[in-house]
Formats: sequence, structure tokens, C-alpha cells
Amino acid sequence: MEKCKCSFRAVFVAVLCSVFVIIPSIQVVLSMDSSQDYLDIKAVINDEVEGAIAQEIDLLQSLYDRKAKVIDHNGTPNNDFDNRTFEGWDMIKNRYEGFFASYNWKSMSLVGLEIKMDGRKKATGEHKGTIGDGNYREDRAKYTLKKVRGSWLITKLEYNKFQKRESDHSNDYIDIKAIIDAEVKGTLDKDLDLLRF
Repeated sequence: MEKCKCSFRAVFVAVLCSVFVIIPSIQVVLSMDSSQDYLDIKAVINDEVEGAIAQEIDLLQSLYDRKAKVIDHNGTPNNDFDNRTFEGWDMIKNRYEGFFASYNWKSMSLVGLEIKMDGRKKATGEHKGTIGDGNYREDRAKYTLKKVRGSWLITKLEYNKFQKRESDHSNDYIDIKAIIDAEVKGTLDKDLDLLRF
């Protein structure tokens, strides 16, 4: 009986040790896969931005799933009635061609890009704004992606998700006439008390 207890303890200890060795190695592999996925997803999103600026339609097509959807929320994310939806590559391509004709930006970068994994095959990326040619623009967008045969593809892009406001500072104003009058009289105060914020 004593011999049986010893062999049971030995097996138990061996199993326990292997668990402590195997599980961390599995976690390391998963985190390495996740970090590579994160980099791949970020690259797809950045390629979409750069492809739009460089007007590279073939690059853009390679980033989208063939059944993808692009939704312009028109600055009213809580109201679907004024959305414009482009479904399938042909319509998405038309949207990009309209963008190419309307904008001639030289550079664009995303502000506050956050990527979240949803399992191993789905992810989202959201940003809080853009900087185009050095100018900040509030433009919240959300990319939805899936992994297909080892590559991440955009399945949905939603943009203009910020809520339009008539005025961010409706009570703030700059009294230009008072400033000009003060300058003419030579009484412009250095701390610019005339500017009310």
C-alpha cells in the first residue's frame, strides 16, 4: 500500500509539474500570436488610410472582404436614416473614387487608434480623430475585421461617427470690434480680457 501511495504521489507531482510547464508555454504562444495579429490589423488599417491618400485602388481592394460594407454615419451616429451605405467592392470602389475627386490630401494619420481582439478571427479598430495635412479633424471611425486564410480583411468600415454639434462653444465669443477699438485707442490689455472663453 505504501508503494502505491508513493507512485501515486510521483505521478501526481509529475502531472502537476507538466501543467506548470505547459500552460505558461501555451500562454506565451497565444500572446505571441495576439501581438502578431495586433501588428497585422494595425497594418491593414494604416494601409487603408495610406491607400486612400495615395489613391491606390488596387491596394484598397486587397484590404476588403468581397462582401464588405462601408457606412457613412454623416455625423449622426444615433440616427440611421441619413446613413449612406456602400455594400460590396464595386460600391466601395465608387465611394473611394468620389473621395479621390473631392479631396487632395498629402498626408493623414489616425488619432487614438484602439484595437480589440474578439477571439482569434475577429477584431475591431477604432480611432478618435484624424490629422490630415497637419490639421486635426474630429472623425471617429470603426473598422471591423476578420481573419481569412491567415490574412486580416476589413468587413465593415464605419466613419463620421462623431456627433455633430451646432457649436462646441455656443456661449464663447470673440468681440472683434472691441479688440479693434481698443487697439486703435492703444488700450489693448496684454492679458486679453476682451477674449471671453
